[in-house]
Amino acid sequence: MTERENIISLHGRDSFVTATPILLKSGAKKLYDAYRKGELPMKQSWDGSYTHLKLDAQLVAA
Repeated sequence: MTERENIISLHGRDSFVTATPILLKSGAKKLYDAYRKGELPMKQSWDGSYTHLKLDAQLVAA
Protein backbone atom coordinates (compact mmCIF):
# COMPACT_ATOMS: atom_id res chain seq x y z
CA MET A 1 0.00 0.00 0.00
CA THR A 2 1.15 3.48 -0.77
CA GLU A 3 -0.46 6.88 -0.66
CA ARG A 4 -0.91 9.90 -2.87
CA GLU A 5 -0.76 13.35 -1.30
CA ASN A 6 -3.18 16.06 -2.40
CA ILE A 7 -2.94 19.74 -1.53
CA ILE A 8 -6.33 21.31 -0.89
CA SER A 9 -6.50 25.08 -1.33
CA LEU A 10 -9.69 26.79 -0.22
CA HIS A 11 -10.38 30.42 -1.04
CA GLY A 12 -9.56 32.58 1.97
CA ARG A 13 -8.22 29.70 4.08
CA ASP A 14 -4.92 27.95 4.64
CA SER A 15 -4.00 25.06 2.37
CA PHE A 16 -3.79 21.58 3.83
CA VAL A 17 -2.55 18.18 2.68
CA THR A 18 -4.69 15.05 2.51
CA ALA A 19 -3.49 11.52 1.80
CA THR A 20 -5.35 9.05 -0.42
CA PRO A 21 -4.41 5.39 0.16
CA ILE A 22 -3.52 3.39 -2.95
CA LEU A 23 -3.76 -0.41 -2.81
CA LEU A 24 -1.02 -1.97 -4.92
CA LYS A 25 -1.53 -5.14 -6.96
CA SER A 26 0.68 -7.23 -4.64
CA GLY A 27 -1.27 -6.05 -1.58
CA ALA A 28 -4.59 -6.78 -3.29
CA LYS A 29 -3.41 -10.32 -4.05
CA LYS A 30 -2.39 -10.90 -0.42
CA LEU A 31 -5.74 -9.59 0.83
CA TYR A 32 -7.67 -11.75 -1.63
CA ASP A 33 -5.68 -14.87 -0.71
CA ALA A 34 -6.30 -14.27 3.01
CA TYR A 35 -10.00 -13.66 2.27
CA ARG A 36 -10.36 -16.95 0.36
CA LYS A 37 -8.59 -18.87 3.15
CA GLY A 38 -10.98 -17.41 5.74
CA GLU A 39 -8.20 -15.58 7.58
CA LEU A 40 -9.94 -12.18 7.62
CA PRO A 41 -12.60 -11.17 10.14
CA MET A 42 -16.04 -11.12 8.53
CA LYS A 43 -19.32 -9.47 9.45
CA GLN A 44 -21.46 -11.43 11.90
CA SER A 45 -24.26 -11.51 9.31
CA TRP A 46 -22.05 -13.07 6.57
CA ASP A 47 -23.66 -16.21 5.12
CA GLY A 48 -20.36 -17.79 4.00
CA SER A 49 -21.05 -17.23 0.31
CA TYR A 50 -18.19 -15.89 -1.82
CA THR A 51 -20.27 -13.82 -4.24
CA HIS A 52 -21.16 -10.20 -4.81
CA LEU A 53 -24.62 -11.04 -6.20
CA LYS A 54 -27.47 -9.55 -4.23
CA LEU A 55 -30.23 -11.55 -5.97
CA ASP A 56 -31.28 -15.09 -5.22
CA ALA A 57 -30.58 -17.64 -8.01
CA GLN A 58 -34.30 -18.47 -8.19
CA LEU A 59 -35.17 -14.82 -8.81
CA VAL A 60 -32.59 -14.60 -11.60
CA ALA A 61 -34.01 -17.70 -13.34
CA ALA A 62 -37.55 -16.25 -13.31
